[in-house]
Amino acid sequence: MPTFAQPLRLPATLAVAGLVFLSLGCSGPRPPAGAVADPVMQTAYPAITVDGSIQNFVAVDYTKIIADQATEDRPLSVQVPLRSQADNEMTVQYQFTWFDGQGRQVGETGWRTATLPSRRQMQLQGNAITRSASQWRLDIRSAR
Repeated sequence: MPTFAQPLRLPATLAVAGLVFLSLGCSGPRPPAGAVADPVMQTAYPAITVDGSIQNFVAVDYTKIIADQATEDRPLSVQVPLRSQADNEMTVQYQFTWFDGQGRQVGETGWRTATLPSRRQMQLQGNAITRSASQWRLDIRSAR
């Protein structure tokens, strides 16, 4: 036997659906999502980054990094001593990125491959392609 509430169910459902449709339609176009602020400030960003998968297997002697600033005759040149802490050879890829005095990227070397000998140090070398480069970053990752 039908109850009194059943005949009202369809109109109530349509009314709710209409309100939802109207509220969505009245909001106007939605803007694209914005980016969140990076919590790592540029001044705290490391000059040398290492992929997490090899972070515990490579070491840098920060006291022996050589960065020859640009002159009229040549661009910025950097040499970074990197040592494998693993018991076997390890192949890595590395890339230098170059920045001007205002922090704008002015070049990169592209990914290069190096095989680190077991527990021995080797030098990763990079030269900027423009004399406007005064800062650098070295990214190191496992070879792909």
